[in-house]
Amino acid sequence: MIRFLQHYIFHNAGLKLFSLAMAVLLWAAVSRDPIVEKSLNVPIEFHHIPENLEISSETIPQAQLRVRGPSHQVNDLRPSDLHVELDLSETARRFAILANAAA
Repeated sequence: MIRFLQHYIFHNAGLKLFSLAMAVLLWAAVSRDPIVEKSLNVPIEFHHIPENLEISSETIPQAQLRVRGPSHQVNDLRPSDLHVELDLSETARRFAILANAAA
């Protein structure tokens, strides 16, 4: 039994303790940053508009994106950092994009 403990538990004990300490430090660094959610309004970009399709809107439609992630990354986001693309190359029927007005 003592031979088992010496071979499997105490063999390379320094490396095992070092790897445990590194794992704890990495966990502490990652878990310290809270997860946040941010809502951004970004314009919709239309691509590959067929010749027989007309977009009849006086204003540029916008999409509301909800971004979730570590606070140090999400808090620095601006609407100019993100975009929404709508590819109309395969569109064969009429559709409407409805926007909800904020109350």
